[in-house]
Amino acid sequence: MIRFLILPFLILFLGACTKEGFDSAKVITSVVDAAKHVPDNAIETIMMSNSPPKNYSHNKTRFKKEIEYALEQSQKLLGNRKIKDEDLTEDEMVATMVIEFHNLAIKAFDSDPLIAPTNFSTARTYYQIFMAAVEAKDIAGFLGKRLKIMKDFTGDCEHEISVLGRQWDWIFTYENGGQVNCHDSKAKFEDGRPKWSMDEFDETLKGEERKKELARFATVPINKVVKLNLRSEKVLHSFAVPAFRVKKDCPIGRKAGIGFKAVKKGTYIYTCNEMCGEGHGSMIGYLRVVDEAEYKEFLEAIKP
Repeated sequence: MIRFLILPFLILFLGACTKEGFDSAKVITSVVDAAKHVPDNAIETIMMSNSPPKNYSHNKTRFKKEIEYALEQSQKLLGNRKIKDEDLTEDEMVATMVIEFHNLAIKAFDSDPLIAPTNFSTARTYYQIFMAAVEAKDIAGFLGKRLKIMKDFTGDCEHEISVLGRQWDWIFTYENGGQVNCHDSKAKFEDGRPKWSMDEFDETLKGEERKKELARFATVPINKVVKLNLRSEKVLHSFAVPAFRVKKDCPIGRKAGIGFKAVKKGTYIYTCNEMCGEGHGSMIGYLRVVDEAEYKEFLEAIKP
């Protein structure tokens, strides 16, 4: 009797132990490996030689083996649910792209044309097959880039700042909890809305007015290694300070680190370098590089 009572709990326990979570990095690596076998030059080979490309069927077998893990994990994660794009988690977005990649690559493989096109209709079919292969490669390339941005900046730094990309602004959070919004550093229209041009820092202000002025600009100290911990909310953004030759994609739900040392005082533009929606162009702001004394004054000004 006791055995029958224990058995259900044992089954549940073993199920919990063997259940495998969605490993985004492993799934993407599987896609990148599989993409090497997609015949992106198959159509050109057939048209030139009037024969199937070399190792065509062998490559298809290798492709199916390489993609098997990613496809299985993606189908398991998504199931039969219909998910709107805006509701996708990062893992669900990766899984959706894996399935699309697989479908396009199989289309390129399974069409398997064996003769050169002789009329417009056949040529159009060849073009569609070729584009399916190219699009599959593009998806694999995009996922490969996502894998790279998961790697973090690990160097030593003297200051850390968190930067959140949202639709459509940048929020800087400093070690003391103070925050700066990118729009505060921009000049205003008459109705109070920010425009693109920089609102010059006013050095003549004193007291509380100067504090408010300091708090409008994201600020870093000169000759100090600064680490930015980047992340995005809902969609992918990419943080860039062109004058520093600094650019880093901001993954959704994960932090990506980037480090730099500013060596010249001044005010520099920062932007979003990833098309993120209708307000993409407004995701700019101005970063000040100041001496240590003014940086301390800035931190005091933004203290919550």
